[in-house]
Amino acid sequence: MPGLTHCKMIAKYLLQCSINAGITRIGAIMMFQGYGNFGKLGQNGLDSAMGFATDLTKGWQAIAVEWTDYSKRAVEQNTATMEKILAARSLEQAFEVQATHAKRAYDDYLQQVARLNGIMADLTKQAMKPVEALALKA
Repeated sequence: MPGLTHCKMIAKYLLQCSINAGITRIGAIMMFQGYGNFGKLGQNGLDSAMGFATDLTKGWQAIAVEWTDYSKRAVEQNTATMEKILAARSLEQAFEVQATHAKRAYDDYLQQVARLNGIMADLTKQAMKPVEALALKA
């Protein structure tokens, strides 16, 4: 009966080879499908990065416009204050103009910082939307 045992071993070996080939085939299919999904993930990531860059650019432009407007206003106010100080009739009047200007300039600066903080917060929210969307898809 050694021949029967040998036939069983060959049949078992062929069955195992067939199973391995099937597993390999299934693994290859899954692997290539995985690469297709990886490509989609790469495309989604690229789209998210482009959206992030666009939002970031718009935000920085808004900050630059705000800061430029504030700088122009500050220079105009400083010039007007200097004219008032030079036109003052007494030293006390000049000090009063300077004190009023300093208070107004400080208040304007605090308002400008608050505006810039708001813009930065909006910029951060907008920039994180593509990342959040990508995270929710994953």
